[in-house]
Amino acid sequence: MGEDRIKIQTLLADKIILEDKYDKLSKRYEELKIKWRETCDELYEVQEERDALKNKPGERARDE
Repeated sequence: MGEDRIKIQTLLADKIILEDKYDKLSKRYEELKIKWRETCDELYEVQEERDALKNKPGERARDE
């Protein structure tokens, strides 16, 4: 019986450790998801600026 009690306590301790790791990873995942969205938004803005700059020389050539 003593061995079973030790096994149960060990399993409960492992469960607590794993739950803590899961919580930390979940929070980190949410932080990274937000950063990914921000990065995608910034990339989209930069691409639009780039496209606008690419179109400017063409507009100047048409005006001349």
